[in-house]
Amino acid sequence: MRNIILVFLWLQFLNLSCLKSEKEELFTKSLATKYQQSYIPIVVVAKIQNKENRILIENTDLYNFVYKNNYTSQYNDFFSFLKAIKRKEIILTEKDLSQTIYKVLASKSTIYKLSFAELKSKHLVMKDTVFVFNENSLPIEDKYVVIDKMLENEFYPVFDDYSGIWTFYKRLKK
Repeated sequence: MRNIILVFLWLQFLNLSCLKSEKEELFTKSLATKYQQSYIPIVVVAKIQNKENRILIENTDLYNFVYKNNYTSQYNDFFSFLKAIKRKEIILTEKDLSQTIYKVLASKSTIYKLSFAELKSKHLVMKDTVFVFNENSLPIEDKYVVIDKMLENEFYPVFDDYSGIWTFYKRLKK
């Protein structure tokens, strides 16, 4: 009986792991197809000044200036390219990024240590069905790290340049 329970628990764990990876793949696929020409920032790993860094770059720049200029012969589509980046099969270089604007993320930020629940309670507020930064003023470098954490949790960050507010959507309309 005990072995049956252990097998059942192990199968449940495998099922949850598969569901999470499927959700991550769907999120990546939406960025690669439906939103490839959007200004949604995404995080990738790049070698900047001989050091691997997490950088924030707009999806449209990654598609138009990195993928199209350097990787179309290696990857049939942008989705395959993004998956390879997520798996760290590709580490972008400064040369790859020469025509783009990007932000190097603060790797030592204490925000990386926060759980998703702590992140939401300390730095975000829910407005209607979306999250926005709360009133406490975070330095811009830490805001970029929050964006990274929200992307990890499959939220689409969108900047409204009219109001100057970052909004985090679980789903986008398009």
